[in-house]
Amino acid sequence: MKARKIIEEKLENGCVIAGNYPARKDGYLIVERNNKTVYLHRYIYEQVYGEIPTGKVIRHTCNNSSCINPKHLACGTQKDNIQDEIIRGTFVRGEKNGMAKLTKEKVLEIRKDNTHTYKQLADIYHISPSVAHNVKMEKTWRFL
Repeated sequence: MKARKIIEEKLENGCVIAGNYPARKDGYLIVERNNKTVYLHRYIYEQVYGEIPTGKVIRHTCNNSSCINPKHLACGTQKDNIQDEIIRGTFVRGEKNGMAKLTKEKVLEIRKDNTHTYKQLADIYHISPSVAHNVKMEKTWRFL
């Protein structure tokens, strides 16, 4: 696919948005490069700063997943990225996570339940026995 010129929209906070690239539901922009779909912010980072080391992520210091301003992009670990979200208050956990099958109330019910097996809990709450075990043993939902 032939690369198209990026039409930039500059926002007051210094963010730069590629106005001619559609955003995914999560706000990230994607582009085709060398027959692969890549995130536009990662592509921009590599053009400006060089290759991204294996296992590293590109973080948005501005907290705007659509931003491609190289000054707002930083290389780091997934742990760094999560720490950024925790500091900003944007880290989703528990039932705020769109993939969660349980609610806070159901987790507390599972933890109090001393009569059912993990398999029975799994059937009752429509989860896997391993999820029931991890909830019961406080390996997940530890923040409650």
